[in-house]
This record gives sequence, structure tokens and C-alpha cells, in this order.
Amino acid sequence: MSASIDYNIPKFGGGIGLLFTRSSEGTAFLTKNNISGTYAYSIGSDAYVLSFGMQVGVTNSTIDWSKLVFGDQVDSQQGYIPGSISAAEQPLFNNRFYFDSGAGINLVAGEFDIGAAAQHINHPNESFTGTPYKLPMRITGHLSYRWDLNANDNNDEDQKQYVIPSVVIYKQSTAESYSVGFQYKRTNINAGLWYRSGGGCRPKCLCGIADIRFTYK
Repeated sequence: MSASIDYNIPKFGGGIGLLFTRSSEGTAFLTKNNISGTYAYSIGSDAYVLSFGMQVGVTNSTIDWSKLVFGDQVDSQQGYIPGSISAAEQPLFNNRFYFDSGAGINLVAGEFDIGAAAQHINHPNESFTGTPYKLPMRITGHLSYRWDLNANDNNDEDQKQYVIPSVVIYKQSTAESYSVGFQYKRTNINAGLWYRSGGGCRPKCLCGIADIRFTYK
């Protein structure tokens, strides 16, 4: 789950924002709650806009040790032994807080849009035990092109039709993935279709998105 709010401050040449994310993973219910502040700044002209952004925040991770299964709770013939209690020593705590950070850059030049972002720049230590485990940095890069289907018409901007092909590349440690596709845009309607590679961690899939937006003036 995620929720965000941002506010444009013209005299700063950008804006500030607040971001909240929550995730729950695995049978031990590893839960992460993050709250971050964001800041963005843009420079440019009619020919281009170059934007920079940064994110800083705090993450709280919790885990339910009672949901974990250890080796002495498993029988070689029958598998997991219901009701068994492990002799493994559990850590003294089941939650931790850590600082997390990210940054990004984006360039819009003509009909091209290209950018990159990095998350977990400070490699926060996620470990619940005394053995450090530093979260690998996650890198994302994207490139898109806005193709005007009415290039020879003098339509207003809100009456134009565009096809926008794009590619997004993800990398974190040894995991890599990419998405490639396109979207059709006219006035306040967007619809598109993307293909996402497996990246060694998920099945390959064909993903579609339809997004309807209404603008009131």
C-alpha cells in the first residue's frame, strides 16, 4: 500500500511531498512501514526541463518469530511436526528502525523523456540479529518518446492524440527486470499495454493498464 501528497512551491522551483508505504511479506509476516519526505527541483526552458529529486525517511520493520519454522521442527520423513517448539535461540527483538534514502533525475527534451533513480542509497542494515545485512541499492532507469499523431494539425494541446512507447529497467543486486510497452493518450484518457520480463524472480507476464482521469477547470 502507498499514499502520497505533494505541494508545488513556485518560488523554490519545485515542490515538497510526503510518502507513506506499507508491505507485508512471507509466512512470518515481515511488515515494513516507511514514511519519507520528498523534495524536487527543476530547471529548464522551452526546449528542455531537467528535474532532480530526493527522498529521506525512516522504515520500521517487524517480524512474527512464531511463524518461522526451524530445522529441529522438521522430520526427515514426515516434514513439519505440528505443535513443535524449536530450541533455536530467538533474537532479543522483533522490530527495528532504520534510515533510508533515495534520489533521482529526469530530463524532458523535445518529445523524449529519460531518467533514473536510486533507492536505498545508504544501504540500510535490515538485520534483526547481530549479523549485519545491508539492503542492496535498487536502480531504475526509464526512456519514453511522445509521438504526436496529429503533428500536422493545429489542435490545442488537450485535443491532441499521442502514442508513447517506453521502456523501464530495474536492477537490485543480482535481480534484473525490464518493462517495455506503450500507451495511448488523448485529452484526459490514458490506456496502454506493457510486457515485463521475469528477471529471474517472477514469471514473465503481459501487463495492461487502463487509466481514466478527469480534469476540472
